[in-house]
Parts: sequence; structure tokens; C-alpha cells
Amino acid sequence: MYFGSVRFFKDLIIVCIATVIAVSIGLAIFFGVKYASLKNDYEENVAKPVINNIAEEEKEEEVKKSLDEIYDEMKKQGYSDDEILEYIEKENPKSFDKYVSALKAIRNAPSYTKLFPDLYVEAPKKNEISDKTIYLTFDDGPAENTWSILSILRKHNVKATFFMCAVETEQDIAIVKQCIADGHTVGIHSASHDYETIYKDVDSFLLDMKNTSDGIYKATGVKPDIMRFAGGSVNAYNEPISKELCEEVKRRGYTYFDWNVSGQDASNNATWTSVYNNILNGVGERNNAIVLLHNRDVSVYVTEDIIIALKNRGYSFDKLTNETTPSQFTIPPEEQLSDSKGIR
Repeated sequence: MYFGSVRFFKDLIIVCIATVIAVSIGLAIFFGVKYASLKNDYEENVAKPVINNIAEEEKEEEVKKSLDEIYDEMKKQGYSDDEILEYIEKENPKSFDKYVSALKAIRNAPSYTKLFPDLYVEAPKKNEISDKTIYLTFDDGPAENTWSILSILRKHNVKATFFMCAVETEQDIAIVKQCIADGHTVGIHSASHDYETIYKDVDSFLLDMKNTSDGIYKATGVKPDIMRFAGGSVNAYNEPISKELCEEVKRRGYTYFDWNVSGQDASNNATWTSVYNNILNGVGERNNAIVLLHNRDVSVYVTEDIIIALKNRGYSFDKLTNETTPSQFTIPPEEQLSDSKGIR
């Protein structure tokens, strides 16, 4: 009898194995075809457009570069602008309109964009800010009080940010070097802090910014790529040109930082209690905060207590970088416009 016999089970096993093999081959073919289809779809609709776009951008850049070289060479040979552009239009009709537009943009740009060609840094690729984080910032250094602030930060293993003024004396240099050595960020503030002079026009501001940056770089070998406007990005002195200033700073690759919590320690009436309460109340329930402080006596007295109190609230501390999402003013706060020098 065949059913239930040894031969039956032998044939059954053979059939099962054949079925498994057939199913496996079928699935392999199915998923192989599907993968190939998905791959082709990805390459056609996602990868190819990106690659083509990159290639097109690179091609345009190469064309522009070659046209610039042609322009410069013909200019040296004494050809007029009209003659050069006529030649470029004839030889490169597809690129002509874009090239002329770019040339006009450069020529029509404000004169201050041509100032200080070394006052540029690489712009950040991204901006983000950490949760439950406090960014302590100290303006108006280097100063004698900076040593004490550094000591407190070291004791509590806290990193912070120092926006510096002029770096001139041997002590200034030593302080800025120590800030870098301790792992803090050093940014540009103002060499002179003379509001009426630096905010006279964009040219004057850039000169002050360059002097500040040069002082920090000479002292440390590190070129600062973040900055804070004296008095904030919008204040009573720079309000008429604040938009131009901010756009030019960003165009040069810098990230500028205002603040969303102020200790108001630059006020002559500031006390330990007022600064402490201003900061703790200002932080409140915020997820994060950029805190404005200065290199003042009262700031030294309160810094350690601020750190302890905010750590007890569950906050951590960090330094600013050019990739930190900045707090930036959009309208002038009343306290700024009423007394910019008091805020510094």
C-alpha cells in the first residue's frame, strides 16, 4: 500500500523540498525585480536630479571662473568693459545673462562689502540649541575679574562664552589665552565700546570689529567666528543701520548672539540680590537660555550661586559656537533704547 509507506514519505519529503526551493527562487526573483525597480526609481527620481543639480552648479562655477579669467586678461590688454562683455556674449551666450547679473551685483554692492577681505569666516552648516541648557555669556573682558570668573567655572566644570573687547596688554593676552585653554568660547564684542563712533556707519563698525578680531587672533591663534554687538544687535545708537549691520555680519559668515535673559549687572544699582533674581526669574521655565552677564564685581559674586541654583533646577551648561541657534533681537527692547550704555 502506497499511502503511509516508506516510499510515500520519501516522495513527500522530495515534494516539500522542491516546493521550498521553488518558493525561495520565486521570492528571490520577486524581491530582486522589486529592488531593481525601487533602485531605478530612486536613481531616476532622487539621486539623478541631485547629481545633475550638483554637476550643473559645479559647471556654472567653472564657467564663471573661466569668464572671470577672460575678463581679467582682456582688461589687462586694455579692452573696455563693453568690448569684453560683447566678446563674452558672443562666445558664451548661455552664460552671459547670469554672468552680467553677478557682475552687476558685485559692482552695485555697498562699498563696505569690499573692506577688510580677511574679516570673513566659514558660515555654519547648521544651527541647533540643546534642551535644558544654560549658556552663560560674559561681556566686556578681558578684565581682572575674568580670572575669578574662570576659577569659578573651572570649579564647577562649566563652559561659558566670553565676548571680548580690546586685547592689548600682556594681562589681556594671558586672560584670553586662559579662556581658550579652559575650553571656553571667545567671541568678538567691541574694541572701543564707543557707541557713537562704532555705530556712525557700517564702515566704522567693521573697523572696530576687525580690530577686536585681530587682537583675539594675535593673542590665541584662534580666529573668532561669533560676535555680540555692543548694546545688542538693535539699540538706540545703531537702530538706523542695524539691519545693514546684521546682514553684513552674516554675509561674512559670522553668527551674532543677543540674549534672552539678562542679569542687568551693568547697572550701577546692581546688587547680588537683583542679579540673582533677574537671572532665575528670567530663566523661569525656559527650555534653554542665553544669559547676559559682564566682567563686573557683582557678577563674580553671583556666578557660583547662579550655577548651583540652575543645576538644582536640572539645567546643564554649555558654551556658544557658530552652530548654536542664536537669540537675536527683532525689535529694540525698551530697556535697550532707553539706556544702551547701561546694557553694554
